[in-house]
Amino acid sequence: MKQIVGIIILLSAFWLSDEAKADKRPDWLKNAISRSSDQLLSAAEKYQNTKKSPRTFENNSVKLVGVSDWTCGFFSGSLWYLYELT
Repeated sequence: MKQIVGIIILLSAFWLSDEAKADKRPDWLKNAISRSSDQLLSAAEKYQNTKKSPRTFENNSVKLVGVSDWTCGFFSGSLWYLYELT
C-alpha cells in the first residue's frame, strides 16, 4: 500500500514539475519525490531478477504479474517518469 501511495504522489507531482521549476518546488513536493524515488528504486532492485512486475501489496505480500496482465507496464512506466522527473 505504501508503494501505491508513493506512486500516486509521484505521478501527481509530474504536472507541477519541469526543469525550470525544479529549484522552486515546495518542500512537500521535494519530500514526496524523494520518498517515491526511494520506494521505486528499492522495488526495482528487489525485483530485478524476476520476470514479473510488482502490481500491488495485499495480505502482507507483494503480488507480481507477468506480461499478459494489463497492469504489467505500470511499474516500468513509473520508473520512466521518475527518471524524467529527476
